[in-house]
Formats: sequence, C-alpha cells, structure tokens
Amino acid sequence: AGMLDDDDHFFEITCKVPKMDGVVNDNNKLRRAASDIRKIRCDYVLLATGSYRPAYQWAKRLGHAIEPPVPSLFTFETKDDHESTRNREINSNAVVSASSSSSSSSSQSFSASSFKSLAGISVEDVDLKLRVMEKEENDEEEEEEEEPPPRELSNLSTSKILSSHAQKNRHRKQQQYRRRKEYKLSDRGPVLFTHSGLSGPAILRLSAFGARYLHDSKYKGTLIINWLASIGVSNQEEAKKTLEKVKGEQRGKKLIGTYCPLGSTTTSSSSSILPKRLWGLLLDQAAIPKSKQWSEISKKEMQRLSQILTSHTIKVTGKGTFKDEFVTCGGISLKNVNTKTLQSKIVSRLFFAGEILDIDGITGGYNFQSAWSTGWHAGNTIGTLAAASFSNLSDTEKKENS
Repeated sequence: AGMLDDDDHFFEITCKVPKMDGVVNDNNKLRRAASDIRKIRCDYVLLATGSYRPAYQWAKRLGHAIEPPVPSLFTFETKDDHESTRNREINSNAVVSASSSSSSSSSQSFSASSFKSLAGISVEDVDLKLRVMEKEENDEEEEEEEEPPPRELSNLSTSKILSSHAQKNRHRKQQQYRRRKEYKLSDRGPVLFTHSGLSGPAILRLSAFGARYLHDSKYKGTLIINWLASIGVSNQEEAKKTLEKVKGEQRGKKLIGTYCPLGSTTTSSSSSILPKRLWGLLLDQAAIPKSKQWSEISKKEMQRLSQILTSHTIKVTGKGTFKDEFVTCGGISLKNVNTKTLQSKIVSRLFFAGEILDIDGITGGYNFQSAWSTGWHAGNTIGTLAAASFSNLSDTEKKENS
C-alpha cells in the first residue's frame, strides 16, 4: 500500500487520563481518583516508546516491518573450557607429586567456580575472539526423528542392523553440522570478571555486534582470549619465546607463583599486566605448581602456559541474568522510515524516534545520543510541518485551531 495522503486521515488516541478529586493528601498534592478514558484527536504522532512491546504491534498493524527485538549490550555467563581429560590427569599427578598442602592446593584445576574468586578483577587490554554457530532450524526435529532401519537389512542380526543404522545417522548429523556456518567476531579492550562470567567494554561491544547471532544460538558460543595483547604477543610461539627468556634470566631466583614477569610496555618490568589472582589461576589451569622456580619449568609446562596465555578458551553459556542488558537490538525497520525526517514511509505524519527504531549502538552513550538526536529531529520536523500547515489556514480556521 502507498502512503496515506495528508488529507486522508487523522489520528485518534484512546488513553487513560488521571482524574483528581480535589482533595489534598499528606504530601500536599491532589489525591488521584479513578482515571478517565479519553480520546485525543491529532494531526501528528511521534512514537518514542522505547522497547515497549505493544508499540511494535501498533506499528505492525499499520503496515511497518519489525525486525525481531532481542537484547543487546549484556554480560556473558561463562564456563572455562580448558578442563580436558588430559588436564585433569596432569592436575592429579601434580597433586600427588606436591610436597606440601599449599602446593597441593595450588595444583587444583581452573573450574567454572573459580571465576567467582576473580569477581571485581579487571584486565585493561586483551584480545577477544567470539565464535557462534549459525542457527539450524531443523536441529531439534532431526534429533528426534531419526531414520528407521532400512527394510533390506531385516535378514541380518539385530546388532548388525542397529550398528549400521547408528553409523548412517551419525554420518548424516556430521554432514549437517559441517554445513552450519560459524560466525566470527573479535574485539579488543578491557574486560571485567563478575561472579558469573565476564563483562567490561570489550565484552559489551561483542554482545552488541553479535546480539542476533547469540540470541539465535541461545547465548552459546566460544570465547578465545589472548591475555598478552598489550605487550605485542599475538600467538603461542611468541609467548613461549617470552617465557623462555624469563626462565633464562631468573636462574632459579624466584618462584613462578609469586612472580609474573609479563610487564606492560609502558611500565617497568616488575609491573605485571595480569592481576596476581588471575596469574595464579592460569598457572593452576596449566597444572604448574606455584612452588616451582622459574628455572625448573619443563618444556611441556612452558608449552601449556604459553597456550593458555594466548588462546584461553572459555565457553559462553548464557547472558547476564536479571535482564541487565542496556538496550534492544531490532525494532521498526529503517526501510519503512525516512531517515532525514523520521517520518513513516507508509503512514504520513506518523514519526518514530529512539529505541523503537532498529538502531542500537555499541555502548550506552551512543544509544542515549541516538534517542536524543532522533527525538529532537522528529519533533523539529513536526513543528516545521505544523507551522506551515497553520500558516495556510484562513483567519477563521486559525481562530478555531488556536
């Protein structure tokens, strides 16, 4: 349908209006009685209702396309993914070989609960890579509706039929998995540990860029962290060389648990870029006893530590609870809106501003600015159009409308 002409319609809004009964309450204000239902007739309407769901339906009924609203700018709930069977075996051996209770406790693995002990700790500059699998609409249906065993195998033994059938279904699911696309996002900046996972500017930006991908994947993904980005170390090999240099310089003078030599390029070498508690937990993850001297670190331990420092793999298991997201991704499609005037392309004299539009920024400040700017611009356009329309009225009409 084309846009309604200016003379074809007006707007009638039904709303509840507070009714005061004239009695002053204890706060020196008029007491409110039951609301009146009133209808307001107007020539221009500006919808600036934020993420209020009924407003999306109002716009949809008038013919506007709605990009499905999903949360954006949220924290990640996480679980460490480095706890493999091999690491558990290494940790077990390290505990057995430890000579004291303190070294034994230092060899415990880095589990999901360890994040709680890091709550409040921040790291100023890390490199993040987020991997999210593409939504597969028929995944659940195919898992439930597996192909039955073929009839031509009915003359074989039951075990052979089931074995052949299982292999075929497994191969089909593997082929389906390979067809799924993996979305890759990256960012760099500060991160903050919370009681349930990770937050901070870099995490919030990733949640904004990947808002729809994460929603479709039910907030499941893989986060890979390079803790050494600020000192120019980009891969495991470079990290290994850095650690080996430290090992050669120490000559057994310092314990690895009490001395992290990874200093910032802008500070002295004694100033570590990693907080002490995080360094300790990364050592636990690499199954390196904190009681060891730097000169005693083996090649395998050096290999594990350099891998964790540059490719720390963490599972994203969900988004922050209590609806703590800052903004909504989605809303009225910008294809239906004149972005120069904020007027609808479908219904004339209907305007939109703020979060109801399919606009969201990478931080809260950008979203505030978007709301203020679009609101001002839409209001200014309405004022200009109303003034021009009023000036064209006759003197009698002006008196009636004043």
